[in-house]
Amino acid sequence: MAITNGYLTRAELKAALAIQPGDTVDDALLDEIATTASRLVDEYTGQFFYPITGGTATFTPETYYTCNTLPFTSVTTLKTDEDGDGIYEISWSATDYQALPSNAPLFTRPYTRIEVRPTGTRAFPINLTSSVQIIGNLGWTTHPSDVGQATTIQATTIYEARKSPFGIAGATETGIIRMSSRMHPEAQLLLDGYRLHNGIIG
Repeated sequence: MAITNGYLTRAELKAALAIQPGDTVDDALLDEIATTASRLVDEYTGQFFYPITGGTATFTPETYYTCNTLPFTSVTTLKTDEDGDGIYEISWSATDYQALPSNAPLFTRPYTRIEVRPTGTRAFPINLTSSVQIIGNLGWTTHPSDVGQATTIQATTIYEARKSPFGIAGATETGIIRMSSRMHPEAQLLLDGYRLHNGIIG
């Protein structure tokens, strides 16, 4: 299998595991582990770090004027469901809202929030679940380097745990690491700054 939306390559994982590039015996397994580790990163952070072009996502606004979102890089259309029937009947003009933080592109980061412009003519419908819909380019254009490092740590942990008794993947100053703990502590440290706490995923 190939790595799907992964945050490290097979070559990077081989290098981390000191596997020679010409050793192809475990290539399929390495691809599976890299994909699994990437999805664990998504689950831990509550977001994903790969791009989805022309994706559709729905969100529940916090107030009439603010709506936290999954990361996105551009919006094609924004619509709202005003009566909770699941039909997004109101299309917003680009002059009605703004994507924030406004300086995100300068730091090669996505937007994570939509706010109503002071000069806009609309407001978000509150007290309705998933009342805001955006269609556009979702996720990150490319994953940050520390996300890649965390994924590599997690992938090597999974690989080594296969050879360890009782699923023990290693030890740190705080004790033994077992696969039941899911994320490696060092990977968590790298990822904590990326965690979303608004329940958008999961």
